[in-house]
Amino acid sequence: MPKPAAVQVTAGYAKEVPKGRTGLVREVPPVTKDRVSKRKRNKKEESDNSSEEKPKRSKKSDNKPSYVPTYDPEEVERPLRTKWVHHGEPIMDISKVPQGWQSEEFDLDPSDLEAQIERCEERIQEGIVPWLFEDRLRILKAKKASVEKVMDRFPGVSLPVAQRLEILESQEKYLIGRNDDLELLSNVRNIMSAYKSGELDWNSGLVTYWSHGKQLCEPKPFDLQEFSELNRKHAGHSGFWVEGVRSFSDQYLGKKDSHEQISWRRDARTTIKVPRDGQRPHVPSAGEVQDQDHDRYTEEPVIYREATPRDPFYHLTFWLNDDTGADQMQIYQGDLEAMRQAVRTSGLPLPDLPPLLGLTPVLLADGTLVQRETRVLEVNMFDEDGKEMCPLLGLEGDHDPVHPVRLCGPWLRHRFYTATCPDSKGRLWVTDSLTGFRHLKHAPIGRSGPVPGLLYGLMPQAIHDRIASRAQKRARNDGLGP
Repeated sequence: MPKPAAVQVTAGYAKEVPKGRTGLVREVPPVTKDRVSKRKRNKKEESDNSSEEKPKRSKKSDNKPSYVPTYDPEEVERPLRTKWVHHGEPIMDISKVPQGWQSEEFDLDPSDLEAQIERCEERIQEGIVPWLFEDRLRILKAKKASVEKVMDRFPGVSLPVAQRLEILESQEKYLIGRNDDLELLSNVRNIMSAYKSGELDWNSGLVTYWSHGKQLCEPKPFDLQEFSELNRKHAGHSGFWVEGVRSFSDQYLGKKDSHEQISWRRDARTTIKVPRDGQRPHVPSAGEVQDQDHDRYTEEPVIYREATPRDPFYHLTFWLNDDTGADQMQIYQGDLEAMRQAVRTSGLPLPDLPPLLGLTPVLLADGTLVQRETRVLEVNMFDEDGKEMCPLLGLEGDHDPVHPVRLCGPWLRHRFYTATCPDSKGRLWVTDSLTGFRHLKHAPIGRSGPVPGLLYGLMPQAIHDRIASRAQKRARNDGLGP
């Protein structure tokens, strides 16, 4: 087979690809920032010149206009399409594809099923690894059928609204099963009615605030300070709901029919101490020892921390799993109660529960969809000298008494440098600067033990031998073995 020829096309004109050759065709013009800005300006001018698109004056309690007519969500810039033209017999061996070929459709919206299906059909006709796109086409058509079922259940509404209504139905059942202990049922039912009647639409980037079934405002961008004020005004530790703050509809719909399975994962464990008085700095407690070589406090993972007299205040110790796949923080309901009681026993009034955002549908690794009560928590971290490492953060904190683990969520990696070390201890190192890792000792991978959690006893002997052979080879390369 002749070596594939890559032909880049500019200004919208493509050179003819010789018969029997494979070429690269780029479709133009690309979406540039200038084009996006121009499109936004034109859209804004049309809005200014149209008397029909003036903001509707709100009848809600805040008496402010809706942002829907004027809000312009940020458009996603996508790269130029790369199209391959192939002549001859289909290429079935993926190792023989043209250089630079790739199977992803970066120029398409992943949620645009019609465009994705059409592209798969084009890829099959191109004849480059058609079996890959035949399988992808099957999955996409199954997702499309799932979308059509949702649309049939809720006629007359858009797809985002239909997806949201399906989730709200499951949340309604969840609240009924809990006897509406959070006083959220009236919010969910009235939101569903507003969607079905057309009074409310799903507007990406905009939210509405609700309290005990009453809509407090027209759609507007979410603001944490405004949320805090409204929540406090309406005693929002219960009965409060923010509609649109985050949508799991695409994730839910895209994965609920997926055949992919996650059979194993590794979680690092992190300890978080909650003092009775949050204004006081963190000091080492029992179970922490000082590293004499580097003058830093390190954790002894085998010792459980107990409050000791040398503490100027006591700690509540919680173990949290640091799961890199978790995009929310999650703790137990009992943890919140313990923190509230710690405040009261220190001589202060018993605080209310944290501000309530509503319910969040969470898709677990096994494909199960569950509902989680969502509240706003403040999380802070101090170093060993008692210095604040970052500002206070407003975070979504899910909690449910029956869930098996606590999750620290993404905030740790969002704010700090993190690292792991192949020392077979499974520890996660966190620092506020890149130089903070300089004290880590060299850990040759040739001496690292088996990955924790894997059941090596169930593996065939051939795999045991292969692992041992590779470990010995790495040790020799590091100059540690014969």
